[in-house]
Order: sequence, then C-alpha cells, then structure tokens
Amino acid sequence: MNGHFEPITCLDCCINGKFLASGSDDTNIKIWNIQQEKCIATLKGHNSTVTSVKFSTSSTKLVSSSDDYTVMVWDITKKECISSHKCHSDLVKRALFSNDDKVIISCSWDNTIIKWSTES
Repeated sequence: MNGHFEPITCLDCCINGKFLASGSDDTNIKIWNIQQEKCIATLKGHNSTVTSVKFSTSSTKLVSSSDDYTVMVWDITKKECISSHKCHSDLVKRALFSNDDKVIISCSWDNTIIKWSTES
C-alpha cells in the first residue's frame, strides 16, 4: 500500500481488523481499507511528524499525536478533526484512548503525562 510521501512513523489497526491508520513524516494520516489495500481517507491537520495514531475501541474515532506539540481527535466516519489540543510544551510522542474510550492519555518529551475526558 503506497500513499505517503515521507517515511511512515506509526500504525494502528482497528479492533475489527478492517481498517488501518498510518502516520508519517509528511504530517498526514492515512486510513486504509486493509482488504482492498486502498487508502480511503487522508486526514490533514498536523504541522509536523505524526508520532502516533490509535483507534478508539468503538473504531469510530482516532487519536493522533505529533511533533507539533498537539494531540488531535478525528471522527473516522466524517473524516475530520473534531478536537485539537496543544497540551504539551514539547514533542508529543504517544496518545491513546482508555479501554472505555472515555479518557485520552498523552505523553511528551516535556516529561509529562496528560489525560482528559472525551465526554466534555
């Protein structure tokens, strides 16, 4: 599967195994249909390398982190960013949903772990 213009830095597969998300040095996130081996969406919003992508348990949302110090939450159905958080003072290396999808947790080179509710 080809589509990014720079090295791919992270991957995640949704729980039902139908879709794959990839992040890249090209600042984009691609959503792939695994069976068709086809890119079905390109999510644009980060201004630097995408360092992590993680599907929610429901597979309806995706959280991403970036070297631009942000964490973004994406609606996979609408293929758009529904929230953006510049919550760290340095590169954000990982972000993920809790098992119940009610909390997002991120970590950064600023030596912090931050969590916030997805229900607010």
